[in-house]
Amino acid sequence: AVVSTQSTGIFFIKMTFQLISELRPSWTSDFVEWLLDLVNLSLSSRFGKHGQFWYRNLKGTVAGGSLSVSLANIAVFYVLRVVIYASEDCPSDLISLKRFLDDVTGLWSGTKRNYVKWADSVNAKLHFFGLSIKDSPDVSWDFNPPG
Repeated sequence: AVVSTQSTGIFFIKMTFQLISELRPSWTSDFVEWLLDLVNLSLSSRFGKHGQFWYRNLKGTVAGGSLSVSLANIAVFYVLRVVIYASEDCPSDLISLKRFLDDVTGLWSGTKRNYVKWADSVNAKLHFFGLSIKDSPDVSWDFNPPG
């Protein structure tokens, strides 16, 4: 889950506020505060129904919840923007980077060695946000085609 603790939820609200300020400067501060209050209400009211019973989610967001996809989009957009797009470390070997929700793909024109060095540094930065581009930090990068 993107939002897994109360402190992460507060960080998410601040992150969203920063994005709104940059991407929608015409929105009034009252409107932005109202919007973020609604997001906070949604984050603190995590309930899901299974069968005839309602359950309160203790961590994260309810999978399939009304805000889950939007929250994932905002979080991944922000993190990629901070970690990759705005980074002075973004190499010229990175030809293209595309994302769909929490999936990211790209084209790399450099050597495998340079990719591993760059990808490991990106992964270390992503760790701060609870994200990873590798299944396990202890596993080496696999460049072999599947099958």
